Amino acid sequence: MKWPVNMKPVVYILLIVLFPTPCSARNFRDLNARECVEIALERSLFSRQIEQQATLTRSSRFAVLSTVLPQVTFASGFARTTTTELVFDPAEGAPVPTEVAFNQYQAAFNFFLTLIDISSWVEVNQIATTKSIADATFIDAKADLALRVKTAFYNLITLYNDVDVARAAQAQIQQQVQIAGELLRLGTIARPELLRLEVALIQQRVEAIRAAQTLQNQLGSFGDLIGVAQPFSIDTAVSFPDTRTPIPDPDTLRKVAVQKNPSLRVSLLRADNQRAAASAVRLSRIPTVSLSFAYGYSAPEMFTGLGSWRENDFWNLGVTLTVALFEGLQWRGQMQKTAANAALAQIDLKITENSVMEQLNSAYTNLQANREALLLIPDLLRAAEEELRLVQEQFRLGAASSLDILQSQSSFSQARQQSTAIISSFYQAEALLLRLMGQW
Repeated sequence: MKWPVNMKPVVYILLIVLFPTPCSARNFRDLNARECVEIALERSLFSRQIEQQATLTRSSRFAVLSTVLPQVTFASGFARTTTTELVFDPAEGAPVPTEVAFNQYQAAFNFFLTLIDISSWVEVNQIATTKSIADATFIDAKADLALRVKTAFYNLITLYNDVDVARAAQAQIQQQVQIAGELLRLGTIARPELLRLEVALIQQRVEAIRAAQTLQNQLGSFGDLIGVAQPFSIDTAVSFPDTRTPIPDPDTLRKVAVQKNPSLRVSLLRADNQRAAASAVRLSRIPTVSLSFAYGYSAPEMFTGLGSWRENDFWNLGVTLTVALFEGLQWRGQMQKTAANAALAQIDLKITENSVMEQLNSAYTNLQANREALLLIPDLLRAAEEELRLVQEQFRLGAASSLDILQSQSSFSQARQQSTAIISSFYQAEALLLRLMGQW
């Protein structure tokens, strides 16, 4: 990922290396966030859906072109009609009603071309806009999918850490239960102290089971999102973000978002397209001129040779001027509809612009707050770990109660979870900013 302004990379510090999942990836090593995004864009069902939606949008240009391109057709047919006529019969000596059949075979090439249709040419001029809409929508959908993958990835990092913290707390409480058992045997503590730790141990085991279950469920959902079947694993090594280089100022980010945000570009192109559609309907009242030409063969019998063709061929050429005098209320209804669509497109454009700016301000504020919180993580972890170590030592010497050690253990676990949550939130805010600027 790159910021829209120059940001020199700094040396990343490995902050947390979580326990590896027991399931190894099938045909993959541990996947990092970038690789998960690339895989999702390449093979997920959502990516295929995005491609088909873009193809569907681009295909509309053929319908527009068909109104101005020449049309060539070939048609053939055979017709047989019968009638009853009075035919003189010598044997009867008088006219006798007789059924007579007439055959007609025809084959012809037909050519049709619209010479003047201002409304259709306005629509043709919008083909490039239609393609741009499809391309921008495609980029917008890909950026949105990339953001979803990154958000889910860093949520998984948090869940992995929850499982690790729960298991580490379980092991530490287990150790304190053993110490409490020895202290009870020596008469240093009362039995309720031991029972409190044993209850906490059972509760912590339940917490570890729930955390592992939540992680597995989210892994399944993440696999569906990126299009990878389980088992697979992600890289759970979280690097400490750069806190030295300043964040680009909000005005710079807004300017980039206005120029490159795919959602905003889609709304802008759609507004232009709807204005053109309204113009096309207004211009549809202008008379149109079309050219038609046909050449073929028509005779009672089917084509039997060159001589037969020359004797029975035909052609016709026509120029048609069409003036719409009265079409009921269809034209007025189309005018109102396209005008309303153009107005709605302008409103959607303004709503999209406001939404993008609101999301950008929120993401910028979150990123800035998380950067400030990142500076406190080393001291937070160091203090929580030292407190736990001292309380454990006091408990071993009989100078602290089981309640003290459980509270200290809980504070240490919360510090680890909070640290990972801050880092995860930072990367998610950064991902949202990049998505708003059309990057992923």
